[in-house]
Amino acid sequence: MLHPENLCFVLLSSFVYSLIEIELEANEGWMKKIPTAKVVDFGGKRLTLYHIYMILMITISVCFQNRMSLTISSFLHSASYVFLFLLLEDILWFVFNPYYTMKKYKKDCIWWHANQPWVFGIPQHNYVIVGINLSISYLTGITDIAFSVFYSLIFLGICIHFAPFYHAFYKNAHNKHDLVT
Repeated sequence: MLHPENLCFVLLSSFVYSLIEIELEANEGWMKKIPTAKVVDFGGKRLTLYHIYMILMITISVCFQNRMSLTISSFLHSASYVFLFLLLEDILWFVFNPYYTMKKYKKDCIWWHANQPWVFGIPQHNYVIVGINLSISYLTGITDIAFSVFYSLIFLGICIHFAPFYHAFYKNAHNKHDLVT
């Protein structure tokens, strides 16, 4: 049974969250100049308290949105949407960040993803997340997880197409208005 409300929640929340992170980080990445504690080593990167709180917030939100029950299948279903959120939010940060855009979605421009292999111009962790979600879909028989991955690719394509409009808005908004410092 398909649950489009779960996918819509993840698409919209990852979109908005990526815009919030762009406002926080601007031309930096991985909370480089944000006063947050670096607390956990994770794959050659230091997760900050900000990252941990963000993951907790989206996990709680997805579990409530998905009406998670205490079963393995329900847990995996919710986990797949958390993984999808993290994947989309990360990619959308580059899509909508006018300092990066997809032109700079390259290993040599993204220091925080540079320590992993890139396959066909895409960081390995993206393939891992898609693989995990497709495996969860197969193991649980919950086909909306696989469909969500597919529809997310379409959503990313639409976002890439419309991103130049956001870049123009961002630059205009940041040039014309008083910035809070």
